[in-house]
Amino acid sequence: MLPEITVQLYSVREQAAADYEGTIRAIAAMGFGCVEPAGYPGSSPAKAAKLFQEFGLKAPTCHGPLPVGDKKNAVIEEALLLGHESIITGCPPDFKANFSSSDAIKATAELYCEAAANAAAHGLQVGYHNHDWDLVDVGGTPGYRIFLENTPETVLWEADVFWVAKAGLDPVAFLKEIGPRGKALHFKDGVINTSDTSPAPASPAATNKDPAMTNKSKVRVGIIGCGNISQAYFNGANLFEVLEVVACADINPEAARAKAAENACVAQTVDGLLANPEVDLVINLTIPAVHAEVSFAALDAGKHVHCEKPLAVHLDDAKKVLDLAGKKGLLVGCAPDTFLGAGLQTARKMVDDGWIGKVFSGTAFMMSHGPESWHPNPAFFYEVGGGPMFDMGPYYITALVHLLGPVKEISGVTTRAFEERIATCKEQFGKRLPVSVPTHSSGTLVFHSGAVVTVTISFDVHCHGHSPIELYGSEGSLKVPDPNTFGGPLEVWTPTSGEWSNQALSHPYSENSRSIGAADMAYAILDSGKRRHRSSGELAYHTLEVMHAFEKSSNLKKCVPIESKPPQPEPLPLGLIKGRL
Repeated sequence: MLPEITVQLYSVREQAAADYEGTIRAIAAMGFGCVEPAGYPGSSPAKAAKLFQEFGLKAPTCHGPLPVGDKKNAVIEEALLLGHESIITGCPPDFKANFSSSDAIKATAELYCEAAANAAAHGLQVGYHNHDWDLVDVGGTPGYRIFLENTPETVLWEADVFWVAKAGLDPVAFLKEIGPRGKALHFKDGVINTSDTSPAPASPAATNKDPAMTNKSKVRVGIIGCGNISQAYFNGANLFEVLEVVACADINPEAARAKAAENACVAQTVDGLLANPEVDLVINLTIPAVHAEVSFAALDAGKHVHCEKPLAVHLDDAKKVLDLAGKKGLLVGCAPDTFLGAGLQTARKMVDDGWIGKVFSGTAFMMSHGPESWHPNPAFFYEVGGGPMFDMGPYYITALVHLLGPVKEISGVTTRAFEERIATCKEQFGKRLPVSVPTHSSGTLVFHSGAVVTVTISFDVHCHGHSPIELYGSEGSLKVPDPNTFGGPLEVWTPTSGEWSNQALSHPYSENSRSIGAADMAYAILDSGKRRHRSSGELAYHTLEVMHAFEKSSNLKKCVPIESKPPQPEPLPLGLIKGRL
């Protein structure tokens, strides 16, 4: 008797190829007791057998080749090694041709009879996994019936109920018909369209074909600010089919021309780009001090805006940007969008799925000795609008809101260790940098969810040993990846395991995917705002208010309430196709 739920490992083939051991560990940690292998990407049968034993997993069935011909002995040896009871084929060797006629089906049945006899000699069984094309009528008789009539009952049938439904059959009636042969059932998501017999995607969210995209499939982008971070945005925009960068601009015309030549777009003045009717969305990569000014100008020109963090230096300027966008019916988005990457989306899924129970507390640490040793123009980091809180704080605050929801109140202390810094980058080596902002901020954030998180953001620390973010719950603890990256690592500790274990990533976009927030907003633009984008202006405003509250609380020497309360961003769905959201 098979266990109630078995994980088909083909469903996690990409994660397994990247980290087979981590994927198997994650499945076991989720409480599953059985898996169904379908090949061993990034591993081998011997290694898989060892891992299954180590994590207490059984593999009663597998998807693999039939034990016939030259492969007979190897297939049987592999099945015995892994403890399989049944070898299931996902489709016959010649795919649809094997079910193209009554004679072809009978020939296929003979092959399964031979395989069944070979397997039985070793205490094994073989079985067939259906699609939809093997369920249609062949000469007035359903193909599967011809197959069943020409094979013994020892040849099993793994009924894929999605494909049964897609073929227009009643899954319950089908299962009754195949009777005791139906020893395994395969359940999965999919789109049923009986007028289309082509294979369906894993889920509707996987294709994200918004209805409004039928008339227009791309949002045209103009980038203002061609400095250090801009190439990451150009590269990121190329990842997503919904974005097309058509122009760029900078107060330094030479910088704009260089980026335009490198990225096959048009170099313009800032005013020229804002007047360009081909630009739908402006990505604002200017310095923080002029973020609000440039965003305001773009909105005034009728363009949607996605801004580098922070949304503005001052809260009242940020509010004016949001108010103008609302008045004009335009959308505003803002970095950071790293929380849309594989690492933080996996962490969100683990929190939402209750891996560590209810989150009560946590810590967040971003501590370094500043950017003056590597950044070619470090002075603005120590001017108003800069400092560690405004430079790096957005990553950490945004990640925490993504994971736990909005912040309710904060108690904070801010200091600065040095009145001036010395640049050691090659471009400005030895230059003195006056410091006019706090360079160390510590505080306690109380979330509306009830979680309490200790946060330290500093440019005054040479070295430390803290994880970027850790969350502590009623059932375990979670080490969250660096929120200034898109990938892992991700570790979980539970009383059952008694140790930290690496987790496979459940979502795509583990590489540098800056512009992913702009791409998510582009879908909302094409859907006329009906779809809510995640890296929203409202989220950025909340993050800005929290960041300001550290110094406000320090100056007032009391707890400061946070007035804004945006909705927690929706997690991205599983099964996304690369290049889409």
